[in-house]
Amino acid sequence: MESALAEAAERSKRYDWTTATSLYKQALETQEHETEETGRLAELLASAYFKAAFQARTREEFKGRMELAESAYARTSGLFRRLNSEGASKKAQAKGLYASFWVSDNPEERRDIIEKSISLAEEAAQKLEGTKSIKALAETHRDILEYLVEANHLAKNLEHLKQTFETAVTVGDRAIEEFEEIADLEGLSESLNSTIVVLSSVGELILDKSKFDELAPKRLKLERRLNEVSRTVGTPKALALACEAAAFIASEKFELQKMLDLSRSGLRAAEETKDSYLMGRLSYMFQYSTNWSQSLTDDTEQIRVVVERCLAITPRVIEELKISMHGGYLDQAYSMYAESYITIATDLKVDAKDKQAFTCSRLLMLEGRAFTTETFPKISMPRTQQARQ
Repeated sequence: MESALAEAAERSKRYDWTTATSLYKQALETQEHETEETGRLAELLASAYFKAAFQARTREEFKGRMELAESAYARTSGLFRRLNSEGASKKAQAKGLYASFWVSDNPEERRDIIEKSISLAEEAAQKLEGTKSIKALAETHRDILEYLVEANHLAKNLEHLKQTFETAVTVGDRAIEEFEEIADLEGLSESLNSTIVVLSSVGELILDKSKFDELAPKRLKLERRLNEVSRTVGTPKALALACEAAAFIASEKFELQKMLDLSRSGLRAAEETKDSYLMGRLSYMFQYSTNWSQSLTDDTEQIRVVVERCLAITPRVIEELKISMHGGYLDQAYSMYAESYITIATDLKVDAKDKQAFTCSRLLMLEGRAFTTETFPKISMPRTQQARQ
């Protein structure tokens, strides 16, 4: 068993989650009795299935792998329940629900699932408070933060968004503090990234300018800490998360070239993880900053070059995000895709392509609406940009 676990850990470091699942499964099968160690192995197996799903290259393959993760988390939850570890059981149950969230193609169903995941994880955190399971508590707070990030994309109104924002900031602070305490730099980098993204993207939407500016020192402090952690950890994922967070910070001041450089560097790092959602978010950020760089010039030829670059990157954005079927990002990606064709037909006045460009833009808008969740916010697009439209 020890050799299988050592190999699984090594494979995990290299993001070879498919092989890791086989090795964790092999180690789990050697367990004769249900113990806390058995529960830990079961949780590692479920987590590996979950991460392997995001390395799938088709939606169908993604769903198949995610369903394995959902089943594995259900078994883990049951195992912990039999061991009278109620907090760990609810934590795994919430993560299993979160796996089903990614399997669903229905926005309303996803909204219901994520709310249930948050509720269960909060119950898990309450059970874990005051126990010796500091790592489990930190992981649970990180999970709640992750669920809240997705809930933000699905918020129906401003009041709902404000509630999830306030909760996310509070939970994010707790997770950061706890991961700092136990020196878990991987969990720390994930929590720092999510907290920065919430403070920047959602904060711009719901806070007035004075309050948002008041929180600027906090965002910059967290960004500096994330950069330090990512350099210390040195893994592709940590570097990608640091670039993504820094790009959001750069977007606040409309620093497009910095956003381009950060998203490009982040995407290169993300490619090593083979995580389609991470690659999709960073390629979207690259598309976003490329698209808006045309606003910095009146020169027709320069605008043409920018539009062509945007048209070149967008299919990659859509391809990556369709795997996990992320409606929030896909909606915006398709909108910018359509806008590029509108620019060709209007601003660039390419007569021979006018009709074709307008037709393309209409088709893309219609296709994009298939992923739209009809939610209140567009949190993948910072408010500074919306104000410039």
